[in-house]
Amino acid sequence: MNLGDTNNHTDEPARGSVLRRKRALSILTTVAALAFCQSAMAVTAVDEGVMTPIGESGFETPDVPAGGFQYLPAGGEWAFADSAGITENGSAFTSCNPVTPQGQQALFIQQTGQAQKTITISSAGAYRVNLQGAQRGCINSPLGQTLRISLAGSRIGNIRPQDGAYRLYHSTAMWLEPGNYQLLISGVSASGDNTAFVDDVQLERLPLWSEASSWLENSVPGPGDEVYIPAGAAIALDNLNAANVIINEGILTAPVNRDFTLDVAEIHVMAGGLLELGREEATFNGQGVITLLGDNPAAESKLIHAMNGGRIEMHGQPRLSWTQLGASAGVGDTSITLKEAVNWRAGDRIVIASSDFDMNHAEEFTIASVSGDRKTLTLNDRLAYNHFGKLQE
Repeated sequence: MNLGDTNNHTDEPARGSVLRRKRALSILTTVAALAFCQSAMAVTAVDEGVMTPIGESGFETPDVPAGGFQYLPAGGEWAFADSAGITENGSAFTSCNPVTPQGQQALFIQQTGQAQKTITISSAGAYRVNLQGAQRGCINSPLGQTLRISLAGSRIGNIRPQDGAYRLYHSTAMWLEPGNYQLLISGVSASGDNTAFVDDVQLERLPLWSEASSWLENSVPGPGDEVYIPAGAAIALDNLNAANVIINEGILTAPVNRDFTLDVAEIHVMAGGLLELGREEATFNGQGVITLLGDNPAAESKLIHAMNGGRIEMHGQPRLSWTQLGASAGVGDTSITLKEAVNWRAGDRIVIASSDFDMNHAEEFTIASVSGDRKTLTLNDRLAYNHFGKLQE
């Protein structure tokens, strides 16, 4: 599990002040206590989102001759590239697979083949791609094919079908405003003759935490509420979200390109449940803050945990996690010079380690701006202590 950054350094700093960036996807514990309600109200998520139609979602056009297949077919809404096309049930491709779940045809993605089309979004929201996928039942190597799903030019997930049976798979969620976007499905298996089949592609607008219609009680949860997300349901965090306890047997997620905050005492991810904030191949790129509230010292309070097969996945953008000062900085300075370029951003929080024998001289700042060469940071306040950027005699 990755809470924000990937540490790109494995060696320890040798000199100067060490700069450590607090991760963009952070879990914080408040000092103040939350006054819990004696009888918390239970709020239950709805069990389905809203499907946005995708033309030719079942790849029935153009019509392929019975028992046949065609590479790079023309005349439909999908555009194909490399080793991709449409196959009928019972063809040389699908003879070892069950029939397609929708219609008589399916998309095949062989090796690095691609299929893409334009989709239209009419209302803003958190969207994910759902599809029925299967590995080719014959010929594929044990590794099989992995499908890369991209939307609006950004990767939103890799899907590796489990076997030759068609199953439902999801991408991670992405926030989209009204407009036209490119949906791309591509293969990543460059070696071997590996093929995957795709059918019944759907775009789903996920229920948002902030919308009353997302909850069976038609009421948005707030501090003190107990929230239940049942199996089969998915809720997308947006803006400011709050609850007392969350029991998650479904999916609790957030669009990978949107900020959110969640104030909560406990999150319990139960069997079959998933707390997903980005994926390894589709990282969370916003600013996400989960604040655990309460003053109960018991081990089972103020926690995020998974049990009995529940899963927690948090993947932020890979960032340089520490570096050294490139020059000394003195009391009263409002900027620092680094030894190397960094990929940090305005708004990120950093700690400048103490340069002397008093560890309390470490200082925390928010980055106000970053220079064009990415080596000079302007801070939100003045330095209270000296920090050396070179070896001391």
